[in-house]
Amino acid sequence: MELQNIKIERVGVGQNLKHTKKKFAKGMLPQDVATLELDEVRSDQGMRNVEMLENVPFQVAGLPGFKLIYTFRAESGLRLKRAHYGVLVRDRVYRVQYQAPARYYFDKDLATFERVRESFRLL
Repeated sequence: MELQNIKIERVGVGQNLKHTKKKFAKGMLPQDVATLELDEVRSDQGMRNVEMLENVPFQVAGLPGFKLIYTFRAESGLRLKRAHYGVLVRDRVYRVQYQAPARYYFDKDLATFERVRESFRLL
């Protein structure tokens, strides 16, 4: 397991999500995409005791999206915190995530991640 990471991913509309097997659909509202993402997180057996701290609408790459902040315990018992941004554009959901140990590292490097997130653009 990595101590800290930043991930940018995309998931196709109509593609089964890994843990829930649910699918995104074209035209979904940002809050509906966020709900599916939350279901996916909570269904991941490697993430225990998920605690939602923030779930708000948020502009991602200048488009209506969402921001989730949550903590969880990894299988090792380490408490992690994740900033999870997402946006649905045409036939893909884009995720921009930062994850680090909740106790010290998350807050220490959050500003650096936010600069990365702010630079995210879709061409």
